Amino acid sequence: MNPIRINRTCLSQMVWQRLFEHSAALAGHRATLLEFTQECDTLPTRVSTGSINAESVWALYSIAAYFKPQTIGEVGTYVGRSTVALSEGQRDGNVSNGIIYTCDAQNSCDLSQLTAFATGDTELEQFPTLTSTHMFRTLVERNVKLDLLHLDGRLVEPDFPLVKGLLTDDTIITLDDFEFDQKGHDNARELLKVLGKIYYQVIYPAPGTTTAMLLPRKLLHFTEQ
Repeated sequence: MNPIRINRTCLSQMVWQRLFEHSAALAGHRATLLEFTQECDTLPTRVSTGSINAESVWALYSIAAYFKPQTIGEVGTYVGRSTVALSEGQRDGNVSNGIIYTCDAQNSCDLSQLTAFATGDTELEQFPTLTSTHMFRTLVERNVKLDLLHLDGRLVEPDFPLVKGLLTDDTIITLDDFEFDQKGHDNARELLKVLGKIYYQVIYPAPGTTTAMLLPRKLLHFTEQ
């Protein structure tokens, strides 16, 4: 008998379809979300790098609104577009006492002045001009456990054992720039070496985005309806 083979591409399409079906009910907030992320572009920066596009903003928002992570870590704040997307997803997912830790080794934008954080419920702790290693070490020392880790920066060797200490069996990892020879692809490869491929399913980016996921297999359920 020939088995039914569902490859990563097919599975990824199904996962994103489910996430976007859920966020479609929240689509009335999309215009406000994009206004919030456009406000990020007014912040002064020390270096010029690219911000994520509107599709990636919606993808991150959809992930946070669906999975409802309370504690989020982020590498690569830049001007805060992804940070805002995640915090608004927490809000519309009715997450209580949400917190986001975010670092950027090159930038020091103060996101607290943005409307999304000035009026929202998410607690924000920034590590401006500090490396991922510094933030991870600080969080490990505090015994913080992350529900979601968003990576938009290239990790270095000392980061990987620290990351392992921050995760639970349910932690979702999102990776920007998931393209061949780009940092997201490299981060995923190295993380899977440390964390074990058997525990995670790679979810490729949705069309129009470069955001992939390492999704714990335990969060994938087959149901009768």
